[in-house]
Amino acid sequence: MIDLQIDIQTADPVHVQIERFFRRRIQTGQIPPSTRLPSTDEMVRLWRVKRASISQAMSQLALEGLIERKSKRGTFVKARDDRAVIGVLIGPSLNDESEYFNRALVKALHAQILQFKEVRWTCFEYDGLNELEGKTNKQDFPVYRRLVHDLQNYSFKGFIDIEVDSKALRHWGTKALRELNGEPNLPTVKMWDDVKLDFHRFTSESVKTAVQQGLKKIVYLRTLNISENEARDVEGLIDTAKEQNLPAPEIHRIGNWWPNGTLLERLTCEKTLSLIDQWQQSGQYPDLLLISDDIATRGATLALIQKAVHPPKIITLANEGIEHHYGLPVTRHELSPNALARELLEILGKRMNRHIGTGALRH
Repeated sequence: MIDLQIDIQTADPVHVQIERFFRRRIQTGQIPPSTRLPSTDEMVRLWRVKRASISQAMSQLALEGLIERKSKRGTFVKARDDRAVIGVLIGPSLNDESEYFNRALVKALHAQILQFKEVRWTCFEYDGLNELEGKTNKQDFPVYRRLVHDLQNYSFKGFIDIEVDSKALRHWGTKALRELNGEPNLPTVKMWDDVKLDFHRFTSESVKTAVQQGLKKIVYLRTLNISENEARDVEGLIDTAKEQNLPAPEIHRIGNWWPNGTLLERLTCEKTLSLIDQWQQSGQYPDLLLISDDIATRGATLALIQKAVHPPKIITLANEGIEHHYGLPVTRHELSPNALARELLEILGKRMNRHIGTGALRH
């Protein structure tokens, strides 16, 4: 016997409330597979709602694959298909022109999910969450309203966190999920914390390239927003330079925080202009300019062109498949969005396995 007690309110459209009522009970197993649902006439009589609202709700649930209508037999709950809804929480706005890598990463996540066998994942992304930091009027932001709506209406299985700045904001999604769905903490994987990119290799190989080409004086423009105790890029740079008997490289930090790539490019240009003035006064120019971001590299090359100085060799940490016009010859050490997406999903899949005790991810 199905418990059909529902309190129809006026805040949401009636069909949305009916969808939510059945969706939660089907996804949590309260209404098991193969259960025959009441007829439209029964629901209209019980809830005192319009037939159109019932019909619209049933159509949406059928579209989502939760129910199926069988001619002359009625409407039945479909067998569970192990669908996993994954929320991708993204700090920056993907509409920012400079968010090349994160747009490529989201695209790669969708592409990787399509390759899964035996299970189906659905990936919902919510970008621009950093704009909510410290805001009391979160309801004014479409991304907030959409996330709240989806948490109310879908059964999430895990989250991927991409550059969400605030720790409190980072866990807002799972906190809201607990409040709205009564779920425990869900598995979450965080880019840069759980997935360690090999920044040590970037700087170490760049130093070895310098040695092979007879370059000695190295200047490193560092943009990575990682903690000092995880500064593997600096470790690789200093240790390899010492091993190769090179002078200690100069390291210049480009700001501590920037809201977008446009500002990072400008800050790097200003810093490089200042360094060029110092080089001109001392007469000592670097042989190698090492830069840990391809957008920052555009700012550095712009400064070199403006000052009309003979450019040093330039090596940048760049995003695979995303080409920029630098205006000067630049060697790219590339990061792969596809490889990062694969690793994020593999880690999340393992955590989901432990959380729900079943196979959440199989290739």
